[in-house]
Amino acid sequence: MPLFRFHRGQLDDSLKTTVIVKNMTDLMTVIKQSYDMFKGEKNNNFGIITGFYPDEHNCFDKRCGWFTQLVTCDILERGIFLPEGFLSEPL
Repeated sequence: MPLFRFHRGQLDDSLKTTVIVKNMTDLMTVIKQSYDMFKGEKNNNFGIITGFYPDEHNCFDKRCGWFTQLVTCDILERGIFLPEGFLSEPL
């Protein structure tokens, strides 16, 4: 099952936020809860894009064993997608 971790300054800090996500709905819920809790926003309309990081052929991170996918989302509905975190494998 895919794992998701939030983007943090250091890998160890990022890995402490790891949760299991079953599908895109789970991922959206995890990200939305983070914004509700930490940023005070109650926004239900945001988009998520996932993609191999840095690319399809070089995405394996030997530090944590993940086939890393970058997760970005547009929380502010401004068309600017910001990095939120990483997936361990495609959803």
